[in-house]
Amino acid sequence: MVISSLHYSRSPTLREPSPAPSQNFRPIADQGAAQVAYDRLDAAVQAQAAAADAIDAKLGLFASVGTGVMGTLLAVLALRSSGVGPAEVGLIWTVLDFVALLVAAAYGLLPTRWSYGPRPDVVTYLAQDGYSSDALRNGVIRSLGAAFEFNEVGLRAKVRSLRASYALLALA
Repeated sequence: MVISSLHYSRSPTLREPSPAPSQNFRPIADQGAAQVAYDRLDAAVQAQAAAADAIDAKLGLFASVGTGVMGTLLAVLALRSSGVGPAEVGLIWTVLDFVALLVAAAYGLLPTRWSYGPRPDVVTYLAQDGYSSDALRNGVIRSLGAAFEFNEVGLRAKVRSLRASYALLALA
């Protein structure tokens, strides 16, 4: 018996569905192989969460530095009394670049739904309800695999946002 309802996700709203289990899952009969698969999938899902947190920290830094630099540049533009010359055009270009940087960083900082695998309370309940350790182990492995696949989409979006932010920072 394969258990497919062991998903646990942290989402902005509790009404959103959990990720669908992977359709490519085949139960693992060997206990040693199942333990290796579980350990690797658990580590991969935790690494995804850590990578997302690190990207969020960098994007937050870009947003805060960009806001400070943009404010300073706008103050310089406001204090200059001369007409629009090459220096002012350069300052305006830099301000626009930092606005684009803020947009790219904000896109990456939008709330992202993450899945962390099986819900501990469901696993405990099923274990108490008499499910075999093989069925539980395979259900947990299937859930972790689905979580890994689901998280890849959000992580790729964060990486794209980070790359765009790096490029815009280099242009400034």
